[in-house]
Amino acid sequence: MSKTKIILIRIALSVILFSNLVFISYQSTNSAEESDGMSTKVTEVILTATVSDFKEKSEPEQKKMIDDTNGIVRECAHTAEFVPVGITFFGLLITFKKALQKKLTARRFYPSCALCTCLFGLLYAVFDESHQIFVPERERDRIRRYTPAGGIVDRAPKFDRRLAYSLKE
Repeated sequence: MSKTKIILIRIALSVILFSNLVFISYQSTNSAEESDGMSTKVTEVILTATVSDFKEKSEPEQKKMIDDTNGIVRECAHTAEFVPVGITFFGLLITFKKALQKKLTARRFYPSCALCTCLFGLLYAVFDESHQIFVPERERDRIRRYTPAGGIVDRAPKFDRRLAYSLKE
């Protein structure tokens, strides 16, 4: 592949990566009320589309279903936000294969790229969750977990809510 094509690919991946990071940061600046309202609306749409008798249920039953499902939808949304970050960062690193092969053997190149992607994801997840402390109405229990794996496995384990509430005190 020509150097011009590689440079164009690097530029495109850098723009996509930067755009994803800006989008995630923008979403993190929403107040807790705005963020919860958005995820509640998305959860309601998903339940309406997937549960055949959702609209026939009473309002308290609908609210309970939404409350029970909202956490899962939020986690899926966070994962969906971070997956493109991991993929584009890994892709960007792969474009440097020719330059880095002098220092790394072929067997070590891809694992090294994966490790760098995981470290980048971890650093960005720490930044993303930490800066939410300064967003109005966000509480300390919003800093949940730092298991990004470069955005591909971000937020995989579920924190116990009792632990989150005990940290709030």
